[in-house]
Amino acid sequence: MRHGGWIWWLMLATVQAQDEPPAPRVTEAELSVRYDVLDRGFDDEQSYRLDWLSARRGYNSYHGGVISQSRFGEAGQGMELGGHFPLDGRWSLFTEGGLGFSARFLPEWFAEAGAERRLAYGFGLRAGYRRTSYSSNRVDRLGLTGDRYWGAWRGAYTLNLTWLEGRDPVLGHHASLSYYPDDRSYWGVRVGLGEERELVSSARIVTTDTAAIGVFGRYWLAPRWALTWDLEAGRQGELYHRYGARLGVRHAF
Repeated sequence: MRHGGWIWWLMLATVQAQDEPPAPRVTEAELSVRYDVLDRGFDDEQSYRLDWLSARRGYNSYHGGVISQSRFGEAGQGMELGGHFPLDGRWSLFTEGGLGFSARFLPEWFAEAGAERRLAYGFGLRAGYRRTSYSSNRVDRLGLTGDRYWGAWRGAYTLNLTWLEGRDPVLGHHASLSYYPDDRSYWGVRVGLGEERELVSSARIVTTDTAAIGVFGRYWLAPRWALTWDLEAGRQGELYHRYGARLGVRHAF
């Protein structure tokens, strides 16, 4: 299941909370659709998500979502729930978990937990451990992220160490650059390189070399309505090329 994407908002809110008075709690929901075109004989994929967020700067935040996805000629559903918990002006904890239903390509369950530390001069560190359990395999991932805010910009780099049960770990690298014209809108670009564990059938995971580039953003059309988007192109080793697009409508209550 794909991540809901709330963490960038939560990290930005944590940074700004150090010097600002408490803000009111924000509740938002987003409905999105994603479509991926795959070549070399692989079926196209599509998914629908309904995500929600309840957040207040400097206080506990919660997010969740439900997903319906089609892949390998099957359809499946899943759900996710997570939270972000500031301990003080510098440290915070986060956790997320989810369940998959009705399809073997979705994980039966996943769970992730970790910590963040804000440093001087806009720098920050984040570490998280994630376990994903499929019907016939288990995948573990350790993610280490360093980022920096300066002005309206954020740059980030993530190193993922991923291993399939009984096999050697593989490395993945992800970098992004985002621009925030205000507290609520953003747009950016990201790139990814390395190796990944890829599910190529409903019961088979292989290791592939990957390369991907994407652009993403969110723009508020009105105080309560926004559009979000994501465009991505990538290569999954010798298996296939992927071209994906996502569009979402977001509402603030």
